[in-house]
Amino acid sequence: MKNRRWVLTIFLYLAFSLGIEAVKFQRTQRTERISGSAD
Repeated sequence: MKNRRWVLTIFLYLAFSLGIEAVKFQRTQRTERISGSAD
């Protein structure tokens, strides 16, 4: 049971970090699109 909790913790950590990376990626794409249209 202890192993399962350890795996669940790692899975949650990976999902959380991936979610942050996805938000950063979307934000950078949006800013690039705005700056591109401004030019």
